[in-house]
Amino acid sequence: MARSKSARKADILDAAVKVFAAHGLKATIRMVGQAAGVNSAVMYYYFENKQVLFTESIRMVLSGFLAHLAGTRREFHDGQDRIRYLVDGVMDYGATHPDGIKLISVAMILHADLYGQVMSDIFKRKIPLPLEVLMEGMRKGEIRETNPILAWLNILGACIFNLHTRQVMQFVHAPLPLPSADVGQRKAALTGFLLDGLAVIKKTKRS
Repeated sequence: MARSKSARKADILDAAVKVFAAHGLKATIRMVGQAAGVNSAVMYYYFENKQVLFTESIRMVLSGFLAHLAGTRREFHDGQDRIRYLVDGVMDYGATHPDGIKLISVAMILHADLYGQVMSDIFKRKIPLPLEVLMEGMRKGEIRETNPILAWLNILGACIFNLHTRQVMQFVHAPLPLPSADVGQRKAALTGFLLDGLAVIKKTKRS
C-alpha cells in the first residue's frame, strides 16, 4: 500500500533532521532524499527549497519537544522546581532524540536567522510552554524578573551544551575527577548552576 502524502512528508522530515544535524546547510536536497529513500523530484514536490526544508525540520523538532514538555506538566512548588522541570524536559528529550537536539544546536549557532524565524512563527500562535512556566514564576516572585525569552534560551543552551560535553568526556583522559555520567546527577548539577542566576530561593523563618 502506498504511503499517504502526510506520511511521506514526515519520513522526509525525519531524514532531514538526521542529515541537517550532521551537516547543517552544507547538506543537499539530494542527500536528504537519499536518506529518505526518495528522488529529488519528490523532495521538491513537498519542499520549495533546502532552506524551507531546514526550517520545517527545526519546526518539527521544536513542536515535538513542546509536546513532550506539555506531557510532563505539573504544579510547581517554587522557582527551583520550575527550573528543574525545564532542565529535565530538555535533558530527557535529548536522551531520546539526540539528532533533534543536535539540529537545534546547529541552528542556534550557525543559522540564528532561520531559528529565530521559526521561533517567531511559534510566538504568533501562542506563548510557548517554557515561557509560560518562567513568566508565571516571575509573577509569583519565584523567578527573578528578566526577559523570559532570554532566560529560556540560556536554559536551553546550557542543557544542549551539557549534552554535548557528555560526548566529549568519553574521550577525555585527565588526572582529575571527571563529571559523573549519571543522568540524575548531571541534571541536579545543571539545575543548581542555573538556580544561582534565575531562581529566588526564599529563606524559611526559624521558629
